[in-house]
Amino acid sequence: MKSEFLTKRALKTLINIGDIIIPQSNEFPAFSEVVSSHQLDELLKYAPESDVESLNLFLTILSFMPQFVLKWFIKFIHKNFHSASFYGPIVRELNIGLRGIIFSCYYTNNLKHGFSGNKPLEIINADITRIYD
Repeated sequence: MKSEFLTKRALKTLINIGDIIIPQSNEFPAFSEVVSSHQLDELLKYAPESDVESLNLFLTILSFMPQFVLKWFIKFIHKNFHSASFYGPIVRELNIGLRGIIFSCYYTNNLKHGFSGNKPLEIINADITRIYD
């Protein structure tokens, strides 16, 4: 997979995080089974360049974490979403940002080329109409 906006290492880490947040479960496919770099690029092309650069840097830093630390980190930012501590706002931004990208790409009609399983939108019996420019 190759992305127009994310480095190879950042893309691999984002897919890994996606599988932590959305693993294969019952009839639902794992994030990596349905999401392609094209979908991520479609989403990121609307983001400011500085945000994409920051995302690349952040994901590259996370790529050096062992899998168990990455899983702990994802659980930590989800669990501490409502924290009133000094790190609360940062945790909320990370949680919303990562989950926004991941769920926006997962629940779409534009899935990875060649995917033949149950589509997430069909499983939840939902239909999304997206208007392209």
